[in-house]
Amino acid sequence: MAANKRTKIQIKNDRVRIAELYIKGVYQSVIAAELGLDQSQISRDLKAIQAEWIKNTTLDLDHFKGKEIAKIDQVERTAWEGYTRSLEKFKSTITTGRDITEDKETGKVTASNKDQVVKVEERNGDPRFLDVVMKCIERRCKLLGLDEAQKHEHSGSQKSPLQIYLTMSEHERKAKLTQLLSRVQDGIQESDCNEQGK
Repeated sequence: MAANKRTKIQIKNDRVRIAELYIKGVYQSVIAAELGLDQSQISRDLKAIQAEWIKNTTLDLDHFKGKEIAKIDQVERTAWEGYTRSLEKFKSTITTGRDITEDKETGKVTASNKDQVVKVEERNGDPRFLDVVMKCIERRCKLLGLDEAQKHEHSGSQKSPLQIYLTMSEHERKAKLTQLLSRVQDGIQESDCNEQGK
């Protein structure tokens, strides 16, 4: 099958359809027959689609990381302010008195012959605030990937290495790809609007 020269709009439209069919598990040869393209062209388009998915996922991940780091920064600032306040001298006033009287009209209680004792207490700072600061630092480092990878070794029967295989179910894979397809379609539509506006 000879490859047709496609316009940019045709390529974008074809890629939306290719992604839809790919997510449903349709073979490349069947997709090629439906669109009237070579299977090799479908393969190239799929590579471009997958690259776009990865790019969009990375951008979203960076956006959410930035948002979470801003929240962590705010918690850390608040903890530092609390710790600074907990270092200040604490002043308390103790009032004692004799001859306590109550005003019948206002209900206000007053003490005559009163003694006041002002107590000033030196404080060393509340370590609970520093604990919050440390948790913020640890969480930020984890989000940014600054911590060294930790190696965990587990053994199975007869002290041989335990092998763990993590796989996505077919349903999970289709759901993830559908989500990514939606992002690609949104990007294509946005790009089309931008081109038409020029």
